[in-house]
Amino acid sequence: MQPRSICRHSILLACVVLVGCSKKEASQNVAPDPSSTATTNTAQAVPTVDSERGAMAGRWHATIALEGDGLAPTSVPFELKISATDDEPSVVVNGDNELAITAVSIDDHEVTMTFAAFQTKIVARLSEEKPRTLKGTWSLPWAGGSLEFPFIAAQGERARFDVLAASSAAISDSAIAAVPSVDGLWEVSYPQPDGSTKLCGARFAQGQGSVQEGSVQGVFVAPTGDYGHLAGVFQKGQLRLSYFDGAFAYIVTADAQPDGTLRGAGQFNLFRQEFSARHIKDTLDNALPECAEITEWTGKGSVSSLVFTDLSGKDFALADAGLEGKVVLLDLFGTWCPNCHELVPLLKEWHERYQAEGLVIIGVSFEFADGQSSVSAYRDRYKIPYRLLVGAPPQDAADVLPQMSLTSFPTLVLVGRDGKIHNIQTGFRGLATGEFRAAGAALYEDQIKQLLAKDAE
Repeated sequence: MQPRSICRHSILLACVVLVGCSKKEASQNVAPDPSSTATTNTAQAVPTVDSERGAMAGRWHATIALEGDGLAPTSVPFELKISATDDEPSVVVNGDNELAITAVSIDDHEVTMTFAAFQTKIVARLSEEKPRTLKGTWSLPWAGGSLEFPFIAAQGERARFDVLAASSAAISDSAIAAVPSVDGLWEVSYPQPDGSTKLCGARFAQGQGSVQEGSVQGVFVAPTGDYGHLAGVFQKGQLRLSYFDGAFAYIVTADAQPDGTLRGAGQFNLFRQEFSARHIKDTLDNALPECAEITEWTGKGSVSSLVFTDLSGKDFALADAGLEGKVVLLDLFGTWCPNCHELVPLLKEWHERYQAEGLVIIGVSFEFADGQSSVSAYRDRYKIPYRLLVGAPPQDAADVLPQMSLTSFPTLVLVGRDGKIHNIQTGFRGLATGEFRAAGAALYEDQIKQLLAKDAE
């Protein structure tokens, strides 16, 4: 499963997307867009308890049904908390993590929940009978068009995952005994197309948050990102975790093995990634060898030969950006990518810290639609001080960037003062990964400092 970084991490839509691109005003908890408000209940400051919006208020158990060619239908559960008015935010709930929904509106029993940061929405019909239900679709931009997945929610609070029946998980007693708990740090192996494996990490806290027996919260780190703040359960030797953030719907399932390992797969949207994992007591550094994917610059031409468009729609050549003698960091991102949002504070920090020493950061966005307007809103939301440009739709990235195969977002291209590519890192760990993200960020910052110091000699 391509993480959110593509989050996690496929060119069709990866942010790493993060086993993933979890959204505070970045992505672990995206704040409501102040320019976007619900379109109903404007005549009354507080709706009456029998109004449509008032009837929606409270907790909902929701699922997104992932369906696609070659994939078995899979339901991704999560929770919603809908507020009675726009004075308080409505949120998506993933364990202890809450993600603000930009706007909730209702018109003649049709409910629209908008995630403005990712240009996605849920549109569903509110039933009149009790218990109330919502049935509709979750839609998102995809490869020049859009994708729709079935959405359903029932009002009321219930366990995220149904309790497993004794015979529902075909897992041996020896396997169940070998993995009594998933609490702690795991080394995760992801098979690669060339037959090799990538070693990454996962950390779980069992018994955290939910009152459901065997409740688990945690995060998977994948080569191109992470799967966000996952919540679920470990019962009878089966691990089931899920996450929804408006941009991606993730589900992870894994079975205990008699040798004490886990084997399973993660799926998000139309992608699936198998993995195996072993419980470890190693330090974080030992658990995470070099997890990040590295992409090669295979074509001819330097970074300064690239031409994109600026936010006014005019061509802009990097040769005109004053990059000579500078260390350049290109952030290849998409406003639809959660991990791209989460990377912005770090980029702003590096811009502030190293600009005077010769670091130039340039963001190049790859949008499915409305490139200039989407990126302008993104710039204004985060008060981004460095230059932002627009490339092409993600599926057409090779048209403007033929020198490399752009498969995941964000991708960072680091260039020395001599114009030579130092490295290209595919994907970046999101906020949900905690110390994993901190370790990756520190390693990358060290590379920046080394280039600045070396080239200054």
